[in-house]
Amino acid sequence: VTNSSAIANRQTFIVNPVVDYTNLPTNWYGGCVVWTETGQNIAVVIQQRHPGANSNAAAYEGIRDVGSTEAMAPLIAKPSSSGGFATVLTVQNLGSATTTITITYRSDAGAIYTATLSNVAPGRSVIRSARTNCTPNCETQLPANFVGSAIISTNPPVPVGGYMQLTNTTATTGDTFLSHVLI
Repeated sequence: VTNSSAIANRQTFIVNPVVDYTNLPTNWYGGCVVWTETGQNIAVVIQQRHPGANSNAAAYEGIRDVGSTEAMAPLIAKPSSSGGFATVLTVQNLGSATTTITITYRSDAGAIYTATLSNVAPGRSVIRSARTNCTPNCETQLPANFVGSAIISTNPPVPVGGYMQLTNTTATTGDTFLSHVLI
């Protein structure tokens, strides 16, 4: 979606993929890049919800391109088949060159698992899910009840960013849906 209209100082521009059928293709998901041609400061807030499915909602601040070629997800969780907390990781290439993204998972017991995602174009994002019985984008190499962290790196080195979504797949009350920007 490209906005060619001027947005006045302290005003808002909203993109809602739930109802915006004109600018977004059916079943669209992915990353976006927000910038200003005049160099003004901007603030970006992302809200996530599950319309028609449940009342879960979460929000996080826009991912800043700070030039870091590594990022960290401090909590990755994969539940057992009976459910529990599960993490979905979204990583975006913030650079100007195609890169390979490597996600190195380290369990709290020290075991290491690696996912390599090749040919990630500038501005594109990849999604990796630690949910059980998910398709596509499942991290099948992570064992049930995995708890650990992840380091995201790129080769060739390009700026990278992203967020992690943490969902409690069994609880019906409390904080069951959380989103956080990667460190």
